[in-house]
Amino acid sequence: MSKIQVNDIVNHYDTGAPQFPKGIAVGSGATLGLNVGTGASIYSPSDNVLTLGTNNTEKVRITSTGLVGIGTDNPSEKLSIENGNIFIRGVSGTESYIYFTNSSTANRRSYVGAVEGTGNSNSLVFATNADGGDGEERLRITSGGNVLIGAQASVRMGKSSLAQVVQVSANDNSSGLGMRRASDTAFGSYLAFAKANGTLAAPTAVVDGDEIGHISWGAYDGNDYRSYCAHISAEIQGTPGSNDTPGKLVFGTTSPGSSTSTARMSIDSTGAIVLPNDSPGIQFGTSGAAGLTSKTLDDYEEGTWTPTLSFGGNSTSITYSARAGSYTRVGNVVFLQLAMNVSNTGSSTGDLLISLPFAVNNSTDWSQWESIGSHFVLTGSSAWSTAVPTFSDVKGGIIFATAQADSVLLEKTDVSTAFNLRVTGSYIAA
Repeated sequence: MSKIQVNDIVNHYDTGAPQFPKGIAVGSGATLGLNVGTGASIYSPSDNVLTLGTNNTEKVRITSTGLVGIGTDNPSEKLSIENGNIFIRGVSGTESYIYFTNSSTANRRSYVGAVEGTGNSNSLVFATNADGGDGEERLRITSGGNVLIGAQASVRMGKSSLAQVVQVSANDNSSGLGMRRASDTAFGSYLAFAKANGTLAAPTAVVDGDEIGHISWGAYDGNDYRSYCAHISAEIQGTPGSNDTPGKLVFGTTSPGSSTSTARMSIDSTGAIVLPNDSPGIQFGTSGAAGLTSKTLDDYEEGTWTPTLSFGGNSTSITYSARAGSYTRVGNVVFLQLAMNVSNTGSSTGDLLISLPFAVNNSTDWSQWESIGSHFVLTGSSAWSTAVPTFSDVKGGIIFATAQADSVLLEKTDVSTAFNLRVTGSYIAA
């Protein structure tokens, strides 16, 4: 049997209590070991060190400096736990917290805790103390994995069919995400969107038309935040390949009576600014321009058309060796040029007329003489020498007056069977 050397043993007894020793004093340099049950022990291996053991193994150590170690015999903090967990459980329907404070005032504290939700779900909350009061919740991780700052429940906002994983909420303009960078470089902070097909574990390449990222502005409509008033999205435009991802930006706004936005403008993969076919145009303000009113550029177009010759509205047997027309339309003003090499004027008779890419505006003041153009005849009858080309709304094309804007028009009998004609000019489109 091992011996225990005791310098002093002091027994104290409480009246009416079981007769157990209240204290055992051990001299300097001595050790004490007590078996308090099968495999359990209280042991002092050296001065000012105490250990607790179970199953014949040390489990807890209190060092000479008061540090407590669980699973370690060399704790570095007030409480050090190695290879283990801390489990805190509240009674069903209650909340469990770990509190932190550096003040003697009991209510000046921050905390981390679990908040019970519906069913068996729990949310993890983080709180900090402000203005000397008790802790206030700052961040919550819900049972579904959503991270909420300034709110206790996630909501669906904007285009997304699900509530966003990270949400920031506030009653003032602190509701925002700020990014700041300080470095001796030319680069700033970054906000990146990424998209793949397939899954996160097995991604596959995106394809033409895929939306890579979407920003929408959700507005509370008295019911929820799902309706949004505008959006910006980035999309693949073309066939992507390795290190080849052509794309475009799309800008959209929401019309009155609608809850989702419509594309209004895009910047395509070539850098061109594109307005859709139904666009009302570009609005110009008049700030600083006295006497002017706001105007809208409602059309801009560059294109070509194939001009057609007719006599008396008919084109029987007319043939060409070449013909082409090009135009630029800005608002309702059309600038054009055409080339027409007629190899045979055919058998139709009547006033000569050449078709236009757009109808001519109807002006009661000008009758059929809306705008005057210029022409040059490479080959043909001498009657062309005094003819004046005019863009006519009445005739619906280019007509030729035999003299300066008179009422006599050039006819089939005034021109040669074959001629080469060039026309340039501008007119107001309907």
